[in-house]
Amino acid sequence: MLGDKIKAFRKEQKMTQEQLAVTMNVTVGAVSKWELGLSHPDITLLPKLAKLFGVSLDVLFDFQLTDESADDYAKSIKNCRHDKQYDQGAEIATEAIRRYPNNFDIIYQSATLFMLQGIERRNSKALERALELFKQSCPLIGQNRDQSISELSIQINIGEALLHLGKTKEAFEHLKKYNYRGINNTNIGYLLIKEGKVDDAFHYLSESLLNIVAEAMSCGIAFTNAYIEKKQYQYAYEILQMVYDFTNHLRKDNQVSYIDKMQVILLAGMAQAHVSNQRFPEANSCLLKAYELAKIFDISPDYNAQNIKFYQGDKKIFGDDAGETAMASVERIISMYESNTEYLKNAWNNIISSK
Repeated sequence: MLGDKIKAFRKEQKMTQEQLAVTMNVTVGAVSKWELGLSHPDITLLPKLAKLFGVSLDVLFDFQLTDESADDYAKSIKNCRHDKQYDQGAEIATEAIRRYPNNFDIIYQSATLFMLQGIERRNSKALERALELFKQSCPLIGQNRDQSISELSIQINIGEALLHLGKTKEAFEHLKKYNYRGINNTNIGYLLIKEGKVDDAFHYLSESLLNIVAEAMSCGIAFTNAYIEKKQYQYAYEILQMVYDFTNHLRKDNQVSYIDKMQVILLAGMAQAHVSNQRFPEANSCLLKAYELAKIFDISPDYNAQNIKFYQGDKKIFGDDAGETAMASVERIISMYESNTEYLKNAWNNIISSK
């Protein structure tokens, strides 16, 4: 218990309760209650106590990561955030931090709750508290047990808190510093627009757009594979259709671009989903569209990102492992599932021979 620790360290320092009370600017009765476990020191006194005894807060509190009380607090704070019960959550967080000021889960969950409260209610005090707690959580990252949380993700949260607080310059520098693989490009672009540097913003926004396009493509295909494994063929088709519709908006004046090859890949995947769902006319229609697009693209293939609508960045070249040509991509995709291969290959060959 904390009281036992205070008593032991006090005696180690050969101090009386009266001497400790004078040093900490509290009453002797307060020190006595601390040591008896009847009350706890105010949170602002804890660093001073640790320094006086020559130990870290970790040693002073002797935290165990499996402390059920701390875990319960962290869970309650998280639940309040999910239910948007910010006032109740703030009360629980304040008490939890008082009791466990050096526990990563409590500090991080409290920071996240205050962050959302600050954003949704435009509450600068809550955002300032979130910023303080996110910074406090970084040295405690070694306690973290959640693989979705990292020091990088916390640093991004710090940048976003600065952004919402209107600390534009500080937010810009922070987000640039932690812009791993362009993860902060959108926010950096937003800040540049606020500074009137629109041309510079287009560079970051363009890079963000490419990341979104690539991620949408990869995610859609991964979802499709998962749905096919689960025999949910309609969902497999629908998610590919969603990505296909999205890419339609990236066409630039009907110009040939990598969008054509992307759509060839998507159409071949949709044909797979349709055949699995015994929708053969729809599969044939997808293959016909794929053929027409593939033929156009392969005549003059263009992998340059600058030919995608909205992109205003430097020259970037797309790449994929679907096939060296758009036609080869179709042939590879329709051969992926043995149960569908014969039908799809026959349908594809019939389209080629008829054209």
